[in-house]
Amino acid sequence: MADFFAQIERMWDTLRRGQVPLPMVAAIAPDRCSPDGAAGTWIGRDEAYFTLRVNEMHLSANREWYVVYDPLVLVLTEFNYGNQRVTVPSVVGPNLIGKQAEGQVPKHGSLVLDVCVAGPCPYKGGDIDVSVSFYQIVRRNYAQKLLSVIERLSGALGAVGQLAMIAKTGVALLEGVEGLLGLDGTVMLAGQRISLTTSPLDPLRTGFHAMITPPVPRNPDTLRVCDRRLYVSSAHGTSDPTPYRESDFVLLGISSSEVRGDDSLLPFNDLKMDAMRALWDGADGVEIAKANLIAAYQQMRKNPDVTQREASLLFDHWLVEFEAERNRASKVRSMSERRARGTPPELATDMFNALRRIEEKARGGDASR
Repeated sequence: MADFFAQIERMWDTLRRGQVPLPMVAAIAPDRCSPDGAAGTWIGRDEAYFTLRVNEMHLSANREWYVVYDPLVLVLTEFNYGNQRVTVPSVVGPNLIGKQAEGQVPKHGSLVLDVCVAGPCPYKGGDIDVSVSFYQIVRRNYAQKLLSVIERLSGALGAVGQLAMIAKTGVALLEGVEGLLGLDGTVMLAGQRISLTTSPLDPLRTGFHAMITPPVPRNPDTLRVCDRRLYVSSAHGTSDPTPYRESDFVLLGISSSEVRGDDSLLPFNDLKMDAMRALWDGADGVEIAKANLIAAYQQMRKNPDVTQREASLLFDHWLVEFEAERNRASKVRSMSERRARGTPPELATDMFNALRRIEEKARGGDASR
């Protein structure tokens, strides 16, 4: 993987030394993002999750996309995970772009909207570095086949709780991309490395970054983000912002949340469900349920995919659910016991009434004699 990063760095250096105009990376200030609260929210260490998305990728029609060239955007996200540093690779290519709904495809160009490239991941502190590389690939059969395989591999690496596996298998994806870059006709249009945490005094916050290929805007302060889409306004703000379509660009957004929302897909949830089922097995089952619930909590605290804050919140929720399920099981068992001790079955009642009538008739016969 280090060799691949070195190759990207060499290509970026070539762009800088050559006569090719350089791309621009613009961090959109929070006061130029709407709605309020869309950017600028602090993401606390071990308290929240971050998610990185390609909120918008615009490919203008002047490059003859899908006729002569195929697009490829490679996003590498580096961050602290557990006790190691991991790199999560993600590829956005023509197969993914083709899945966009018909109403989302512009008349002059192509785009993707809100594609998750990393997350939700617990923020463990330190830098989050994002490397974005934008390529055009000459449309050839063997290039298309290789790109299709790379896209499928990229999609397979995004499942819940697989960051440890990604740290090992992501190399295979990058080797496939490296093979594409070695083909004749592959051109790097833009490449930049973005650090989302520049210093301990400037903590990680939600926000948006736009990587724009030439021609770049003369005044970056005119760029705005409205509902996760890139807009441009007049220099004096005398007119309403309009969607930015002057050149190709990738809009990256980092968002945060205090809960994952998918904890039922993580491995410790099986132990928790075993605990709830054991409550229906009587007194012995309650003790087994308690042991399983404690084991599930211990496993959750050790899981690097869950923040310490959410682990505590989830366990408190489990305790409430545990007590409610235990009370429910107790009521159901007491209902069964009352039915066993209560009114006899209907057949037994009928037989009793029949015997009583026979006895009464027999007594009546004795009296007549």
